[in-house]
Amino acid sequence: MTYQITNEDWELLTQPGYLIIRQKLRVLDDNLLVLKEIEGVIGNVNISENAESDVRKTTSFTMTPTWASNVEVNEESLIWLNRNLEIFIGILNIRTNEYKWYDQGLYIFTDTSSSYDEATNQLTVNCGDWWVRLDGTKNGQLGALSTVIPAYEEDSETGEVIKYNVIRDAIIDVARELGGVTRYQIDDFGEYYAMPQNNKDYELYRSKNDLWNTIPYDLEFSAGTSVAGILTELRDLYPNYELYFDRDVLVGGMIPSNEYDPVTIDNDQIQSILISENTTAALTAVRNICEVWGQVLETDWYADTVTASGDTYVITLDEYDEYDNGDKIALKVSETNVAGQKIQVNSLDIHTIYDPDTEDELEAGRMESGKTYVIQYKRTRVDGEYVHKFYLLGCFQCHAVDVLTGEVSESRPYYGRKYDKTDVACRSYDELKQYFKEKHNCDEITLTIVPDSPFTIQKIGEILDVKQGGEYEKIYSDSLASARAVYENWKNCRLTDNVSVTTKVIPFLKTNIKVEYQPKNQEEAHQYIIKSFSNDYENFTSNITMMRFYPLYIPDETR
Repeated sequence: MTYQITNEDWELLTQPGYLIIRQKLRVLDDNLLVLKEIEGVIGNVNISENAESDVRKTTSFTMTPTWASNVEVNEESLIWLNRNLEIFIGILNIRTNEYKWYDQGLYIFTDTSSSYDEATNQLTVNCGDWWVRLDGTKNGQLGALSTVIPAYEEDSETGEVIKYNVIRDAIIDVARELGGVTRYQIDDFGEYYAMPQNNKDYELYRSKNDLWNTIPYDLEFSAGTSVAGILTELRDLYPNYELYFDRDVLVGGMIPSNEYDPVTIDNDQIQSILISENTTAALTAVRNICEVWGQVLETDWYADTVTASGDTYVITLDEYDEYDNGDKIALKVSETNVAGQKIQVNSLDIHTIYDPDTEDELEAGRMESGKTYVIQYKRTRVDGEYVHKFYLLGCFQCHAVDVLTGEVSESRPYYGRKYDKTDVACRSYDELKQYFKEKHNCDEITLTIVPDSPFTIQKIGEILDVKQGGEYEKIYSDSLASARAVYENWKNCRLTDNVSVTTKVIPFLKTNIKVEYQPKNQEEAHQYIIKSFSNDYENFTSNITMMRFYPLYIPDETR
């Protein structure tokens, strides 16, 4: 949990001379009852935290043990498979002659991490946080032939869907029943536009799309899969989510954007303890256009001939006598769709086609004449009545492009340049969308608008990153491909713009907090997000990597 930094904390760090530091180790059993407490000056203590890693916190240290009879690594020892370790760091207040203690986390001894050198009387220990209980390092592998998490449950007699399984509930069930996790803090997981961080009208979106937080398809896992493997599969159904342990609490939800978070550590405070700086921009890794190729959709039916009758596509399918929930139908449209386009198969009921992002009826022009698209039929029960809808999933292969751009319009061209439609740097949003739509032959174009970024297409030109195969083959709609393109572009253009600094050790440091810092080559301070750090308590230093903070995007009425 985030630590509330006080003036006393900074006064301790800025005391004159060297800091006087002690360590406190507590060995705990499976029930987190303290078996032994050791306090003293311990050598080579290092605490690391990385927000990009599943095992978020790790520690290593070397010490001369005071409990000589219990240092051997065996079942009678304090260092064994079912032991936990708490670490605290104390800083002496030279005015009061008292130590203030800072919690450094709860860890697990890993199976090969601890060794004792009898000649030097030194014990070396490496530990990870509680994720290692689930990923197979210490435990967590499943022995069943297979594990299936279904997208929904059916009535055994009628075959009707009686319950759609929610991602958050599945994460909790897996963690609790398969992983033995008893404490958790899990937020909602689901579609991009259903989250308040991404859509001011998220409640309206949720009300129109009651499957926004459900498992989209059956998940099957083979023998030997770890609990962590199942959890990460559930986590990654939608992009920009995280799961990690904070002590013994499993925490899950969206990766924080930090947009409305206050600055936790300001520039003056960092400068007061700064030792050195390394400003880096991984230029070879910078990309400002992300193109995502998802699944080649497997369809249940294919209609080669489509007749447009008013606002309805009429198709004929042999041996198709009723709409079946989840049916995917591929159709090659004969005319570009009109607003509120409908569809009819054979002589069955006519149903409207909807946009899966907004739950609105399809806008005109979304399905172009001569192209083949995939639509999916879904039937849900609302207030005792069935609701029938078709959703446009996209073309045969899910495809989307996201572009990082500055704030440009015809009335306000980029940096005062003369307006010229042939100059990408001057194009309005509508023109940019059309340009990239034609260039990439892609209907799903989004513009991520961050005027302050040094990596926009206007500032460095177009640099493309193509994502395909592997995990991207699980993307089953254009809307999911679009959300993933936005996320990947966010990583390409934010995680590469970072600063690494070395400071006097900061024992209350956390990742994903917002700080303010002025690099040596900048004329003003900027906001940054701490992504990783390593506290070296032998040399009393913190090595911190922080990325430049930019809002996720600036909303644009034309998106």
